[in-house]
Amino acid sequence: MQTPVLIDLETRSACDLRKEGGYNYARHPSTRLMTVAWSADGGDSFAVWIPETGSPPPAVLLDTHLPGVRVYFGDTVPDELHGLSRRPWVAHNALSFDALVWEQCSEVQPVEWIDSYPHALSIGLPGGLDRIAKVLWGPDAGKDKAGKLVLHNAMKCDGVKDCEPENVPIVQRLLIAKYNVQDVRLLADLWRVLEREAFKQPEEEQAVLRLDKAINARGVRLSRPLIESLITLDVQAKEDAIKKIEKLTNGKLTATDLTKRNSVIDWLDFMGLGRWKSLKKDVVARWVDANGAEDGDGEDGIAIPDEEDEEFGAGITPPDLPRVARVLELRSTALRVTGGKLKAALASMADDDRARNLLVYWGAHTGRASGRRIQPHNFPRPKPGVSEWALLDLFHKTGRLDFDAVSALCDPSDAASALLRCILIPEEDEVFMAGDLSQIEARMLAYLAGDRPAMKLFWDGEDPYMVMAQKICGPKERWPDEGVPYKKHSYRQLVGKVPELACGYQGGERALVSYCAMLGFRMEDFGLTPLDGVLAYRRLHPAIAGEEKTYDGRVYFRGGLWDQYNDAAILACARGGPVPVGPVDFQREGKHLIVILPSGRRLTYRNAEVESQLRFGKEGPCVRFDHPRFGRKAGYPGLWAENIVQGSSRDVIMYGTLRTDAIGLPPVLHVHDEIGSSGKKERFDDFCSAISSCPPWLPDFPLDAECAYGIHYAKAAQFDEVKYRNGRER
Repeated sequence: MQTPVLIDLETRSACDLRKEGGYNYARHPSTRLMTVAWSADGGDSFAVWIPETGSPPPAVLLDTHLPGVRVYFGDTVPDELHGLSRRPWVAHNALSFDALVWEQCSEVQPVEWIDSYPHALSIGLPGGLDRIAKVLWGPDAGKDKAGKLVLHNAMKCDGVKDCEPENVPIVQRLLIAKYNVQDVRLLADLWRVLEREAFKQPEEEQAVLRLDKAINARGVRLSRPLIESLITLDVQAKEDAIKKIEKLTNGKLTATDLTKRNSVIDWLDFMGLGRWKSLKKDVVARWVDANGAEDGDGEDGIAIPDEEDEEFGAGITPPDLPRVARVLELRSTALRVTGGKLKAALASMADDDRARNLLVYWGAHTGRASGRRIQPHNFPRPKPGVSEWALLDLFHKTGRLDFDAVSALCDPSDAASALLRCILIPEEDEVFMAGDLSQIEARMLAYLAGDRPAMKLFWDGEDPYMVMAQKICGPKERWPDEGVPYKKHSYRQLVGKVPELACGYQGGERALVSYCAMLGFRMEDFGLTPLDGVLAYRRLHPAIAGEEKTYDGRVYFRGGLWDQYNDAAILACARGGPVPVGPVDFQREGKHLIVILPSGRRLTYRNAEVESQLRFGKEGPCVRFDHPRFGRKAGYPGLWAENIVQGSSRDVIMYGTLRTDAIGLPPVLHVHDEIGSSGKKERFDDFCSAISSCPPWLPDFPLDAECAYGIHYAKAAQFDEVKYRNGRER
């Protein structure tokens, strides 16, 4: 590859980049370049262009702020920069900012834009350039602080005229140019690291990166009328909730009090609940479920005592429980983030009603993608009993979501939340196809561990949750009643589901309790303890957890996949490697531990060293490394399993996106273990076959996909859901 040009742009605009995204920002009529800095020789020399300045500043100012830097002034792009267009240009966040802005500024475009951001993430570095500098070169490295402050104050403006660069004093622009040049210096240093470490991923991963670029550039189509209707509905639902709260509390809790933790705690104390320590969503939801009323808004059977009543607040009584529960439930409604996501969606839309750059390649250390702005990875699930398609039918019939009409179907706030993902729609005359890879991480964990009984369950299509429930509960007479289903699972299934999901990565009692709380039930309600669930999982999966042993009165499990990965990490760090564990290799490269997944993709654990650690009362070796987000971190058996399994599962999902793209059904998003494309209904079978096909590096694997299509992206299928395995319908 030719020596690339390292470049960075600084701009000002009336557009909010964080809310509206780089695509809209670049096309906003007020957006202007303030400075452009570059280096064409890898960081040995630097140049900067300061557009539209009028007369050049005195030489003494240039020598003071930009010594040794070639400085160009004027309304047109310098000839030097034009002449460099035959070489690749590298920028940090190029694809979500610099390339988009430059496209609007100049007819001359480089042969290629290279974004250093995803490559930095792929070798275990943080995303931000300033944080990268501090990780690589120490706490004193990083961006120019004075220039950063000036830029922060100058980059925002009101309207087109106010945003013209000449409105920023030349001395401030020179400080911004100095800051701009410093960013290119940091980029040059980073590029040297990337050249040594980053470009070792397999070709398939390069194809994934190119596809990520295409997905973000293409964007996904949104329904503007539905978004606007949902914003209105959400506002009405919150206003209604606040009115009911004020009535139920006799005015003690108003709209401003709801965001004040102490005000809510004081009211709960006043009602006789004592000093609550937590208003966490899962804790409140569980208490509401246990104490709520069927109906309760102050008019349906819930008495509201007179504030002057001496007994009021002296101690909570049974009739008050539903009222307190209703207040907490309504508070959750009033504080929901639904409205923020909807407004973010509206701000993200371009003139063609598409939102772009929503996905972040390599958003987690394992390579899993994450989201930005709308955050599609965090769309809530519809509450049980809330039908997305009944609400959408109402919307399509009337063109709006009337508050009273929606209230007849469900709580309006639940409707607004349930329809969040439905704002994503297919192209004209097409359908939105979505496929979910069933239990992909549980299958991958069993596959890598060689857990034959578990793999047989998946091949035979049996329910592993029911098998686990039987392991925990024993004879049928001890099994919990079916009860009211939670989502699509009965309570009996949940008893088995929670250990399968909470304990696969060495999770213990605390992990299981947290998962139970998230699902709204407790093992104790069925005569079980969290320890019952943990031990049942480990005994049912010795290939993963190891063989059961007892030492000093304590039960241990040793020798399974968790320990094999941990031992391999320690051995590779100490001796170099490679140390294979099945299809996974551990090896040391320089200061870093490299884990090579079955796909050939590399995970980097920077500055890895073997250190001593006290764990479970015993001292032993562990691998410590620099995590891109959490600083110095200690590896442990479950962590290696989690990273490797999640990373390998991600590779299966990305292979599915490559397959759908190759057959002319380009994906518009991928969220966790789900892939979405827009296409003609007649090609639905092709889509299902593509995403359920195993990659070559994953032989003898039961890859199942549950697929559906509709006129909106939704959690529930609009029509009958179909199941595919390894490219064929089951």
